[in-house]
Amino acid sequence: MLQVLANLIKETVKNLVVTELQKTIQFNSEVISELKSALVKGTKIEALEAKVDELEQYQRRQCLRIIGVEEQEAEDTDKLVMEVGKRIGVDVNVMDIDRSHRIGRRDVGNDRPRPIIVKFVSYRKRSEVLKK
Repeated sequence: MLQVLANLIKETVKNLVVTELQKTIQFNSEVISELKSALVKGTKIEALEAKVDELEQYQRRQCLRIIGVEEQEAEDTDKLVMEVGKRIGVDVNVMDIDRSHRIGRRDVGNDRPRPIIVKFVSYRKRSEVLKK
């Protein structure tokens, strides 16, 4: 009788353990599926980030950084860009410039002028200035 009772308890415990293991395996499988899905979405996000970076690079193709132009208080960088163009032999007028400004922070102890970034209206004008 004890042996039958022991076997019955053993079978019951075995069934409980098997049931718990099956539940755990099912739960882990669901988690793995969710992670796979998130990984695929992550790859899409990476692809979108790469595309955004590519588009930003394309927009900057009309920009040019000019270094070494003396910095003055309350200056007009468009006029400075036109003056640089005149000195290098390129006719740059205000209609060729989309926008221009100094980049970086003004350091009190640093007397080096900050670079000017200029975005030209056309890539051709930017190339012309760059070639000169």
